[in-house]
Amino acid sequence: MLSLYVDDMIITSDGFDGIESLKIALSHCFTIKDFGVLHYFFGIKVVSSSKDYLLSQSKYIADLFERA
Repeated sequence: MLSLYVDDMIITSDGFDGIESLKIALSHCFTIKDFGVLHYFFGIKVVSSSKDYLLSQSKYIADLFERA
């Protein structure tokens, strides 16, 4: 699965080889940077396990309270 928003992209798959193949193919057409394992995306904290992903906006909400 590839999620793209403007110039930010998340690639996820059941297999590491598929991700690497896609990154290589994209790098032939575009300049890309690999920031490694996803931890934050648009203020959403991402924690992954072998079975699923946990998404949390607690940091985003704390930042909103701090600004207010």
